[in-house]
Amino acid sequence: MRVAVTGASGFIGGHVTERLERAGHEVLALGRAAGSATLGPIDRGDPPSESASDRTLKQHLEGTDAIVHLAARTQDNPATPLSAYLGPNVVLTEKLLEAAWAVGIGRFVLASSRMVYPSWISEPIPEDCPHPPDTFYGLSKRTAEDLVTLYTSKGAMTGVSLRIGQVFGAGDRGRGVLPTFIEGVRRGVPPSIAGSGAAVRDFVDVRDVAAAFQLAIEVPTAVPAINIGSGGGYTIREMAEAAAIAGGMDVEAVISTPVESEDRSHYSLDCSLARSELGWSSERTLVESIRDRLAAEV
Repeated sequence: MRVAVTGASGFIGGHVTERLERAGHEVLALGRAAGSATLGPIDRGDPPSESASDRTLKQHLEGTDAIVHLAARTQDNPATPLSAYLGPNVVLTEKLLEAAWAVGIGRFVLASSRMVYPSWISEPIPEDCPHPPDTFYGLSKRTAEDLVTLYTSKGAMTGVSLRIGQVFGAGDRGRGVLPTFIEGVRRGVPPSIAGSGAAVRDFVDVRDVAAAFQLAIEVPTAVPAINIGSGGGYTIREMAEAAAIAGGMDVEAVISTPVESEDRSHYSLDCSLARSELGWSSERTLVESIRDRLAAEV
């Protein structure tokens, strides 16, 4: 199968591209030139060439069987307005869908986000959650999902949006509480948590995420959206202790700082639909993933 991957030079995109190629798929890696909204073929991180940008997106996609759409603007600040996300997250998705429809591509897989759900829900969130997102970034991803549903409702092209939890692994640049613990342990610094560390977050290994994208193009599920996460989430303490163990420390090395108000927020995804529709679940234990992350380049 010939698969176009947008955002192929990014953190998740690199892992998805590698996974698809190992599975025998031909990958058309697409990226955007600096300061441009135009997608064009890239060579593992190089920007599209001038000659490539002279061709239309439809021409690039001719002969392609499926698209994995990862290119997007991630949330950098909760105060970032919706207007900043419209171009890279909504308009670009629409352009790609238009081109895919025009050339007869059969499958479209969108990288969506856990942030299409609000942050206040205190139990694993199913895909039919009736509550809207509470961030502008989440709203932009939900709108992109609606575009995929609209275009694929016409019948010739099928599509699905993967709502992904917090991703970590080789190339994550140490972003997020779990990667922060990992990078601290790498330097010999014990993890430090506030209070009892009861808050729950949903981290998932990037290699498991890549496997989900492979299945999403190969398995013709008709459901519009599927959660991809750890299958229940981890408390901050569990992540800190797993990082300590993976780094050769005792769990007693974890430092707990007293707080006046304990954070007991719970943010995790119900992934039962991923198991029933795709046959997917996260394969690696938390300690295994952290050990692999410690062994990888930063």
